[in-house]
Amino acid sequence: MALHLRGVSLTPTLTLTRTRTRTLTLSLTVTLTLTLTLTLALTLRCPALNGFLSLPLFDAPAKLTYSAYLVHPILIRAYYFQARVRVRVGVWARVCVH
Repeated sequence: MALHLRGVSLTPTLTLTRTRTRTLTLSLTVTLTLTLTLTLALTLRCPALNGFLSLPLFDAPAKLTYSAYLVHPILIRAYYFQARVRVRVGVWARVCVH
């Protein structure tokens, strides 16, 4: 069923461009790879993967990212929910200071 409005066709098209197809394929591949890696690591069915992820090389980045994960909501709330203070500049003007 196609709708025509002043020479413009409103028929939905389901064609994918080559770039969209590549992006979809890449994101699906990355998602499946991460899912498989996490499943193997969490179920302890791959000792080599667990040994690799337990290397001291990953200690510092793990601590930093976990700290950022804990502090991030506090920073977001502090930024977006800060109080606005009205400062009287003159008799007729008011300025909001953040």
